[in-house]
Amino acid sequence: SATPASTNGPSASAGPVGGSSPCRAHGDTGGGGSRGANAGGGSAVRAGTSGGGGPPGVGGIHGESSIASDHIQVHELECSYSGGVYSPCIGSRWPRLRRRVWCGLMKVGITGASGLVGSALARHLRKGGHDVVPFVRRAPRKGEIGWDPEAGVVDTDQLPGLDAVVNLAGAGIGEHRWTDAYKERIRNSRVCGTNAIAEAMASGVGPRVLLNASAVGYYGNRDETVDETAPPGDDFLASVVVAWEAATEPAEQAGVRVARMRTGIVLSADGGALKPMLRIFKLGAGGRFGSGRQWMSWISIDDVVAAIEHLLFSEV
Repeated sequence: SATPASTNGPSASAGPVGGSSPCRAHGDTGGGGSRGANAGGGSAVRAGTSGGGGPPGVGGIHGESSIASDHIQVHELECSYSGGVYSPCIGSRWPRLRRRVWCGLMKVGITGASGLVGSALARHLRKGGHDVVPFVRRAPRKGEIGWDPEAGVVDTDQLPGLDAVVNLAGAGIGEHRWTDAYKERIRNSRVCGTNAIAEAMASGVGPRVLLNASAVGYYGNRDETVDETAPPGDDFLASVVVAWEAATEPAEQAGVRVARMRTGIVLSADGGALKPMLRIFKLGAGGRFGSGRQWMSWISIDDVVAAIEHLLFSEV
């Protein structure tokens, strides 16, 4: 989590200057001092404030540089960023995202950017100053990349400018009846699109980071606790996820950093599984489904976004 940095003042002792590196946010050189430093090595990037003040070599509090996020728990001290200075305030009742500042903005390509998770991730990254490039099926406009996931086609000419790709595309599994045709679409929209991106990145085109969506459906329907070492299930969704994850292997074998994100059911009031369930309960018709003992691995939309952001910036 972020540590409050000392403000400039007589009680603040100077610390060592960290390493300097160009900051994509401002075009100048950042360079943080250690915690408690009067000022870091970076030049002033906002009126009345100095660069630096964070851990050595990170660039410190650097104007409107990129904002990352942590979770804070109930009543935990939160540090908010305002005017180049951290100021403490008490955490809210519910866990929420805390803003953390560092230098180095990213240009991130997102497939499925109009979906529940993709739109929340894109919105969050843009608020932090990052450049988000959506992959689109229609004719791309400026700042977009054209592709056809089910046909396995992607415009590789636009990939070299990206720092990472977050692949979230896939036909919804709860919106339609599972006819044979739609089951094929569920599979192809994930496997073919992922393979196209992985093959392009494996050929040396584009970024060296691929965060690929996956799902706990990998484990199938079982009445036991599982982790990443558990074998896959034997139902339809498990077979889809196995093929989905395998489609990333060309990129991984070529040295691209690949993270396969096996998430549970994402809960958000804006859509997904929770929205239709809420409607039933608000009408007074909600109740226990089946025996009430079914397993349901869920995750909130804020936790998904924070986890993806962590993977973007961490060598995991």
